[in-house]
Amino acid sequence: MILKNYGDISVNCTPPHDVVGEPYKKNLPSGRDAKVLIDLINASQLILDSYESPANSIWLWGEGKALSMPSFLSRFNLKGSIISAVDLINGIGRCIGLAVIKVPGATGNFDTNYKGKAVYALNSLKENDFVFIHIEAPDEAGHIGDINAKIESIEKIDELVVGTVLDGLKSYPDYKIMVVPDHPTPIKIKTHSADPVPFLIYSSNPPIPPLPKGDTEGLAPLAKGGHRGNSPLIKGEAVKLFPPLEKGGEGGFESSSFDEFVDEYYIDKGHELMDFFLT
Repeated sequence: MILKNYGDISVNCTPPHDVVGEPYKKNLPSGRDAKVLIDLINASQLILDSYESPANSIWLWGEGKALSMPSFLSRFNLKGSIISAVDLINGIGRCIGLAVIKVPGATGNFDTNYKGKAVYALNSLKENDFVFIHIEAPDEAGHIGDINAKIESIEKIDELVVGTVLDGLKSYPDYKIMVVPDHPTPIKIKTHSADPVPFLIYSSNPPIPPLPKGDTEGLAPLAKGGHRGNSPLIKGEAVKLFPPLEKGGEGGFESSSFDEFVDEYYIDKGHELMDFFLT
């Protein structure tokens, strides 16, 4: 929903995935101008009640104003595109001048066209220097608390997206790829958390050398000067986690090792990670 020439609006809306299983009325929009949104939600319930549909209401959220942002081209001197079934992601892409590519069968859910996204991404690279592929399925699985769906969607990303892209990139003499989640969505809490996420970067030529334990020079200036952020998985001749973490008793990692790792190599801002990736 878009409002034009409405002036300053004061309203607070709640993401539905943050309140799964809670009574909806206490989570309705609030604020000075909330009434018009509440009226629309209530009206939608009366309309949808007359249809044989599992949907019984609209839910308005994600309020904001149009942004003015520097283009990706002006920031990195690269022409790029974006592939996503999520309007928010596509909107950010438009704001920074990326070409939005629509893929048939891309749903933003478990049944999305995984391989199609990879194929369209490879086609985009014939005209662009950079392509961003976003896949929502693991996040949706987290929101509904379905561990099997989450595992399956990650396996499909690995095989049908990453695998297809890597096969297609073999025809290029020089390329770089990064795999990164935007945030965790733990099954237990069914919503987003602010925990750090790993990323993996591979460069074909020249390869990114594995960093020796304790050496921060390879991430300078990202790992120095008080910067905090995501723990890197860096691939050189082989995939390596830096530094190596000791496995815990239940197949996880010892918290002390992980905490030490995150404290030393933690990138706080997305643009710093992009700087690291593109340089």
